[in-house]
Amino acid sequence: MKKFLFKHIFYPWARIYWKVFRPHTRGARGLLIRDNHILLVKHAMRDYWSLPGGGIKKSENTFDGLLRELWEELRIPPQWITHHEKLGVYFNQREGKTDAVEILILICTDSQFVRGYELDDAKWFHLGLLPFDTSPATMRRIREYESGTRDIERVW
Repeated sequence: MKKFLFKHIFYPWARIYWKVFRPHTRGARGLLIRDNHILLVKHAMRDYWSLPGGGIKKSENTFDGLLRELWEELRIPPQWITHHEKLGVYFNQREGKTDAVEILILICTDSQFVRGYELDDAKWFHLGLLPFDTSPATMRRIREYESGTRDIERVW
């Protein structure tokens, strides 16, 4: 039911709003790494695996906003994040809005999580065994992380 509501009611109306008003939004996503594994999520309105994260409020910095999103979506407490660094800032204009997405690399000390209502699924995957239905943008970010490049391709 929730997937139906997101896909067929909320998302189409949001896309109309974005096309008319062309807002500028900020987002953050995390490359959560633990023992050569990465945490990927499937959102209710999408059919592919992607990095966890979401919108950043105007009053938040990127790191604090991402920690809030990780808590809301997965119940991952900030204490489990021992290190973070920026992979890059990427821009997406496909949905009619200008979305600046900052990707942070996060080292996580625990593999526990509780999947929130926004998510259909969440799993830890070995970096060498990623699912075939991982989004192309997510795959590009993971490959940049693995190769050690930073902020190389600005398009999401």
